[in-house]
Amino acid sequence: MAEFVKAARTDEVAPGQARLVVVKGKEIALFNVGGDYFALANACTHEEGPLAEGEVEGHEVTCPWHGAKFDIRTGEVLCDPAYDAVARTPGGIAADDDCLLLADSPLALHAKQAGASIKDQVVAFTVGQRREYADAQFGSGMSDRELRNSTFLIGCEHRSRG
Repeated sequence: MAEFVKAARTDEVAPGQARLVVVKGKEIALFNVGGDYFALANACTHEEGPLAEGEVEGHEVTCPWHGAKFDIRTGEVLCDPAYDAVARTPGGIAADDDCLLLADSPLALHAKQAGASIKDQVVAFTVGQRREYADAQFGSGMSDRELRNSTFLIGCEHRSRG
């Protein structure tokens, strides 16, 4: 089942700032860029500097230890000395009322952004997204035809439209 984990309140991450949170034992840097929220692993890929303590400028964060820069939206490296991207959270982040929720999969976030609540809401997915979700929830036994004709309910079983 899709899972969302409360990471922080929206008022705990001011615009242009970052905040460190620990979710399921992992350090995550949360960023607020003009009311849009982003989440990356907290460790710089150069020497594991704390990105949540770095300077945020637009969509860039600078590692406070050696100056490596990363795109907050994607985790991509923008400046040496780092060469590898910083990991993004698996499913991304969503603001729900006054809470920031981390999603455990892109499908969970897609469902949330499409306006679905976590419980029993119908969500429309592309066939590729349906395949990923169906395989994770029900095993890999569904045919492409079944996927095209299925409606998935978050937290429930799928139902065929006939």
